[in-house]
Amino acid sequence: MRALQQVWCRAFEPDPEVLVPADAVRPLRTALLTNNDPLLLEALPGVLPQVASRFDALLFSCRLGAAKPDPAVFIQAVDMMGVAPGEAVFIDALLPR
Repeated sequence: MRALQQVWCRAFEPDPEVLVPADAVRPLRTALLTNNDPLLLEALPGVLPQVASRFDALLFSCRLGAAKPDPAVFIQAVDMMGVAPGEAVFIDALLPR
């Protein structure tokens, strides 16, 4: 299983342009919200600790029952983080550049 996780995680390439602002807002609480699947969910902390360790919560749509861009997943994410939607900031690698 570990070999499969290693191979699968190679497809997940962290975007430094997203990690930089995530790091910049520390010590505020942060969460990773992704549409990735259960295999990455299980593997992320061990295979990509440089990503997992940057966030207070790892929120995966496969556990939340909704996926981006469905508003329901964002509402669930802010609820899980204990903040109101107006108190949250969303940074995504898919934003226009």
